Amino acid sequence: MQQIRIFCEVFDRAGYAEAARCLGTTPPALWSQVRLLERRYGVALFRKVGRRVASTPEAEQLREAFRPLLAGLASTFDLVGPSASELPRT
Repeated sequence: MQQIRIFCEVFDRAGYAEAARCLGTTPPALWSQVRLLERRYGVALFRKVGRRVASTPEAEQLREAFRPLLAGLASTFDLVGPSASELPRT
């Protein structure tokens, strides 16, 4: 899941540096995780364009496939968030 989240941040921000700032890590750490994802899928996900990256068609397909998955995961925080501790004990 972490690789998917990293991939989506790099995709949405079109670069490793900005994604790293948002995630509180370093660009090389993100790059290595994206490389693992690329190896897993057997395709290049980004290509360098100056100081930014451009997504490949395969990356665009993956981002669309990941969108509902990530939305579903985000909604689980509503199930077990702070209000869940306020439920009555039985």
